Amino acid sequence: MLEMYFPSAASEGAFLLLSQHARRHGEFTYWSPHELQLPSYVVEAQSPHVVPLLPQQSDSLSVEATGYALMVHVVRQELFTNTIVRWLTVMRHSQAGWGSTRDSIVAFKALIDYSVQSRLTREITDLTVAVEASPLRGLVKNFFVNRDNMALTQKLGIPNAYGQVKLQGNGAGVALAQLALRYHVDRDEFLTPSPVPDAFQVETHMTLSGRNSSLMELKSCQRWLRGRQTGISSRVVLELPVPSGYEILESKLRHYIRHSGIENLNHAQVLPGKIAFFFSYLKTDDTCINLSLSRRYPVANMTRYLPVRLYHFDAPEEYVEKIIDAIRLYSLDICQVCGSYQCPYCPIYSSGPLLQTGYISVLVVGAFAFFSRVSFINVM
Repeated sequence: MLEMYFPSAASEGAFLLLSQHARRHGEFTYWSPHELQLPSYVVEAQSPHVVPLLPQQSDSLSVEATGYALMVHVVRQELFTNTIVRWLTVMRHSQAGWGSTRDSIVAFKALIDYSVQSRLTREITDLTVAVEASPLRGLVKNFFVNRDNMALTQKLGIPNAYGQVKLQGNGAGVALAQLALRYHVDRDEFLTPSPVPDAFQVETHMTLSGRNSSLMELKSCQRWLRGRQTGISSRVVLELPVPSGYEILESKLRHYIRHSGIENLNHAQVLPGKIAFFFSYLKTDDTCINLSLSRRYPVANMTRYLPVRLYHFDAPEEYVEKIIDAIRLYSLDICQVCGSYQCPYCPIYSSGPLLQTGYISVLVVGAFAFFSRVSFINVM
């Protein structure tokens, strides 16, 4: 339910000041301490193609500030709010939200208030969105959005992505369509550059030991580089990779958090393919953690390159990303990983001649027992 608005001289003055700080560029309006790059288009084959947005400085702060501004415009029932909504929509990073938890909550609340005021209700929602993609070879996928399924997320996987994706909508209502593309790189120079490269420093080393490299030690040291501006950073998240087949028990991880002696290490969480460590802050001195992993499942043919990422919890655009070259892990084949006579098709550990010798020995013992039995019967 929207709040009632009662104008006053102070509120009108505050709104005038808010309007003076807005940044307006065509069909977009936003509030930010920096000029931000806006979505652009490239015309190919007489069709406009959207160019993806890269991370920019103060992304999260700008989304949060614009969300609060949209709430003010909605409460005042201002007419020109579509440009603010359009900017918030294009700045959305993923299905889950925007950059961080805080700016996502503010943006969601502002957009919900806008939808209530604009009467974007179930009764007028009846949309058909047609999706065409080059890898689908002429196949058209239709998504239907109506009052019965408007709260459900509909997805389409595009294998071997290349070429272009074309969307065409028909009907009444409002729907959000997003395209997410993920790919792997094997060089630091191919990583997406951080808009704030001087925020953090991280150094991570991997050590393998034990039979068939079944034990892994990860040591990561990180520090805050902008000590002249602020002595310590705000909340920070470190993501360390967990290669396929390796694991660490949740109980062991909790024990490490409690007894590591690192005062600013608050929490750790096991995620698919990685472990996230949450720090309340980082200082200009190194804060190091040591993580022990063990192999649980025999897995080979793994990637040689493992990503390490360190970023601000409330401003993920301030990050540093590194790649670990795990060539020793990459060079292990399945026979070396298994390392047992029970491994099939591994002649190093289960050679054919050895099996034949054992089989002949069994036959000889069996034959001797048989002839002994026959001789005993003849004597009787």
